[in-house]
Amino acid sequence: MKNLLPVLTIFLLSCGSEPSVNVELSDGVDTVPAVKKEYRSADWHIKDLRGSKILFTGGDSLETNLYELRFIDTLPASEKAPYFIVSGRNCKDCNENISLYVHSPSDGPITGGSAAIRYAYPGSVRDYVTQELTSSTRVFYGEVVPGKNGIIWYQKEKTVNDQFMDEVYFLHDVNGKLQEESLSDTNLLRQTLSLNVQGRCTEIKGREFTNEK
Repeated sequence: MKNLLPVLTIFLLSCGSEPSVNVELSDGVDTVPAVKKEYRSADWHIKDLRGSKILFTGGDSLETNLYELRFIDTLPASEKAPYFIVSGRNCKDCNENISLYVHSPSDGPITGGSAAIRYAYPGSVRDYVTQELTSSTRVFYGEVVPGKNGIIWYQKEKTVNDQFMDEVYFLHDVNGKLQEESLSDTNLLRQTLSLNVQGRCTEIKGREFTNEK
């Protein structure tokens, strides 16, 4: 899947339809044992989006270094602040497509520029010149596989033989770190769609793109 690493061509507060929030709007010797920080969900409610920064009601903020920043939802994380699913682009007035980003404020700001880890936004991608379809992707987050929470990408990618190959990618939290897996069972979509109908996961509405020049 050429668009996944570093680009994939989200986890869970609620499911069924994409959330309506859409704002285009740290020497010495310790003398006492270290206390594990508690991450209360109330600390991570969004107060505002200002430029590329997300401001939280608890007083913290997350610098995303993104243009056209949009908040989608959050996913729970192990012993850290939740993962924020956002979309945007790394550059202003450029032909880079809007991408998805998944990041916890506990890990500092989102790295900007070419070093940023971005994942493909759902929808279809067409050739810039011929307008022929080159890939199509559906993305769900929440309980996307029975008993497993995370983000899953179902992609059809056009090959050199003009055939479309099915690919499935799953992103989830493992002990406080995001782990990415390529899944071989392309029939998982049926299970994910069933979970979506039950309100246990959410599909992100797709968009139309042309390939990046």
